Amino acid sequence: EAEADEADEEYKPPFRPDLTTPLLGLSADEEKVFSITYPEDFNDEDYAGKEVVFEVKVAAVKEKALSPLDDDFAKTVSDFETLDDLKADIRANIKKQREQQQNNELGNQVLEQIIEEASLEWPLAYEDESIERDLENYERQVSRYGLSLDSYLSLENKTREDFIEESRERVIGRLKRSFVIRKIAEQENLEVGEGEILQHAKFLSDLSGQGERLWRDILSSPVQQELIANDLLVGKVIDWLAAVAKGEAPEAAAVADQSDDATVTPASAEDVPPEQTETTINEEAVEAESSEATTDDAAAPERESSTPERDQDVDQTEEPTPAGVKS
Repeated sequence: EAEADEADEEYKPPFRPDLTTPLLGLSADEEKVFSITYPEDFNDEDYAGKEVVFEVKVAAVKEKALSPLDDDFAKTVSDFETLDDLKADIRANIKKQREQQQNNELGNQVLEQIIEEASLEWPLAYEDESIERDLENYERQVSRYGLSLDSYLSLENKTREDFIEESRERVIGRLKRSFVIRKIAEQENLEVGEGEILQHAKFLSDLSGQGERLWRDILSSPVQQELIANDLLVGKVIDWLAAVAKGEAPEAAAVADQSDDATVTPASAEDVPPEQTETTINEEAVEAESSEATTDDAAAPERESSTPERDQDVDQTEEPTPAGVKS
């Protein structure tokens, strides 16, 4: 979290000249001349560090007329017949989202506690393979900006050895989280059904606005289906941990019944045989470790719902974005 905060502090949004404030209060056909000084580091050399003069004439002043909030408005923007019904639905959705946020926060807190206590082992070669994938991802990413990995690292005042050590820390953290999630899913019979994958794929297609095209792409891509399955499995584990922490965990058999008969076990090139791990999870341990993980603070969770924003922590190597390269 500290690293994320530092990254937020270092990030500076690109400069955009304020062309609105100088025009406030003007009427149609009025003219105004004003200047704006661009910063020295502006991405266009023609304007960087220079004072730019704007001569503006107002062609027209318009106001957007909003529809009245009444039953007709509700019928236009929703399937509800009355404005009261629409408001009630919005309130219910907001309440559900807040509850889900608190649930996700609790589940993630418990998961982090379990990861700290878990004993995990894997072959060093396997770890090195994951680091190599990180290197390949970075090389692919910086190549879009016309850079090699070595030239990018030199801009960051880092060596390849520095990058490998930083990558190793990320890989170890990712592997720990992935293995613990898989072990919990295995012990508690948490599975993802093909029907769930298709349903979520349809949701993503509708959400993106790409509709049938994205739907067909997902159906024809085992990799995309695997990513969705991993995403859904993470969600089930987080939900289960939160339920255990609150004393509401369903029976494993009941959870399994929610999946289709045909199940998909998320897998990838990073799979490790179960005998190579020493993780043991039980409900009593989860309940004990979750005594300090309460829902008093409804902070922004790591996983909100079965949406594209959910953490995809099950055996996936994320493609990093170089912080020092600007498009």
